[in-house]
Amino acid sequence: MSQRNNIPDHIKDQANHSWQIELFISLGMIFSLYKIPAVIAKVFQETIINIDYDTTNIIYFFSGVVIARILLFGFAVNLTLRAIWLGLLGIYYSYPNGIKYDQLKYSEYYKDKYNPKFKTLEKVKKLERYSSLSFSLAIISGIHAFGILLTMSLFYFVALRVFDLYFLDDPTTAYVILSFLIFSSLGFFDKFFFGVFKRYNAISRLYYPIHKFLAFFNLTWLIQYEKLTIFSNSKRWKVAIISFLYFLVAVIISGNDLGLSNTMGFSKIEGLDSRQFKNIQAQYLWLQNDEYEDLLKEDDLISIAAIPSFEIEKNHLKVFVTYDKQYDSTFENLSKKNKFDFNSRNSNIQKRLENTVVFRDILNKSMLVKLDSTSLDSLNWYMRQHPITQQLGFETRLDLNACPKGEHFLTIRPIIHKKDGIQDTVGGRWIPFLKLN
Repeated sequence: MSQRNNIPDHIKDQANHSWQIELFISLGMIFSLYKIPAVIAKVFQETIINIDYDTTNIIYFFSGVVIARILLFGFAVNLTLRAIWLGLLGIYYSYPNGIKYDQLKYSEYYKDKYNPKFKTLEKVKKLERYSSLSFSLAIISGIHAFGILLTMSLFYFVALRVFDLYFLDDPTTAYVILSFLIFSSLGFFDKFFFGVFKRYNAISRLYYPIHKFLAFFNLTWLIQYEKLTIFSNSKRWKVAIISFLYFLVAVIISGNDLGLSNTMGFSKIEGLDSRQFKNIQAQYLWLQNDEYEDLLKEDDLISIAAIPSFEIEKNHLKVFVTYDKQYDSTFENLSKKNKFDFNSRNSNIQKRLENTVVFRDILNKSMLVKLDSTSLDSLNWYMRQHPITQQLGFETRLDLNACPKGEHFLTIRPIIHKKDGIQDTVGGRWIPFLKLN
């Protein structure tokens, strides 16, 4: 008796109507999964401003985008195959007898030569199978991806946070580890190296605890039975290649989504845009939208600093600088140098006024601010929540009375004060503006 005959009737009935559920789920999931990476990318950009981040933190966000993309591909493939399946099913339902050659009045020679291997019914059956499997593979691949990236994040957490092995914190090492985990999870190593461990009782007794331990961390225990079912009833290498391609494409697109293309060692995906001079590496040429408050939307973030507009009509210039986590080390070192504790509770008004003076001095020493070629190191800074982006930062006003009409440049660069007294400027932003009066 075949396995299909052992399936209960109510399961058969559900399976016969599962395509309707698949279509509803695929449509809903495609819409949701298309939006999720943009939400994660915004949170990621905001988080890297507020924390000291390394590969461990990046993997947390990267995992969410990769899983969303893998599932999106899987559900999109399922929806496409189901759409074709429905089209062919409609043709077969309307014309179950197939081609009527007498109505076409084709020659005998053509009828003899045209003998398709798969007719409509065979195509419907194959697409039914592939559609169901594509849906299942999307779910299984998503769980695979989550397990792989979870294992990778645990590895980096131990390597970087526990043992301080920061030489591992580079793209090449990450790719090697990621590739190893992918091949291991898909069973490549098991097939070529460890297959013998599962074929002989004595060796299996030794290997099985190791297998269970690895399966626990990469979550394959959740889908092990289903994975072996697919492998044992299909060509294993085909399933593995499809899952690997899902993961590979998702990794590349996810890096693009999070703005990590250059860090990960590949060019940004430009789609159908093939213009050659879009990324000119030139100084004082590019304008950034997040530098100007009149261009900001509620969901935008100021990465470093912003001024009200490119065109300035008044004789003062408001400047907002984002409170980046990297300032904390400088604030801490300068506070200790001055033997000053900003966090101590004190209701004395005079003491609070002293805090203001000292902290403004620290802010002036923590930033290189230049208007054209003139350095400004005695600015009155205020702390505020930006009214548009809701980011915490520092705000000041620059006097423009001495500046003539025309183009000017504002330069803002963080100054890192290290414990040994060495100072260093890092990153920063060059912001051009046009004074109209």
